[in-house]
Amino acid sequence: MIDYLLFKKIENYAIEHLKSSNDYYLKRKQNKDKIFLHILRGKIAEFNCYFQLLNLGYMLDPPDLKIYTTHKSTFSDLIIKGKNNVFYLNPKYVHVKSISKETWNNPKFPKSFLIQKNDKIVLNPSENHFFSVLVQESLIDYRFERWIKTTEANYQPTIMDMPSKWAVFL
Repeated sequence: MIDYLLFKKIENYAIEHLKSSNDYYLKRKQNKDKIFLHILRGKIAEFNCYFQLLNLGYMLDPPDLKIYTTHKSTFSDLIIKGKNNVFYLNPKYVHVKSISKETWNNPKFPKSFLIQKNDKIVLNPSENHFFSVLVQESLIDYRFERWIKTTEANYQPTIMDMPSKWAVFL
């Protein structure tokens, strides 16, 4: 699945993404090392989801490794165009969310992930948009856990001091 060369491409993507958004992270006083790991792990999770879907016969392009400005990012992580050489009339849009194994197995934490409160997917959920939840088993290995249709997601304000984010509970 993720070999050394692909890992290095993803690592380079995370480095460049962090550089391109440096001013944004500085304004928010966020820890650069922590942000780098979030970017790296998120992209690795996308590739894990991509390879798992390919193995199931789905037709889709690999995750994007381009660096965009904050105003020009992609809308979903993956787009499923069809399955077993049959194209869908309406593609399926996949928003990959990953959770560490430690968090997933810890009864003190609710099984959830954070999403921006004003994200398009929260404001306008759709039948063709799905969250793909993966659990991180190791640095490069993620286990698929479940699909959640965005129209059926349990969105709630966070209990933490993050007014700009909502939690999606599983």
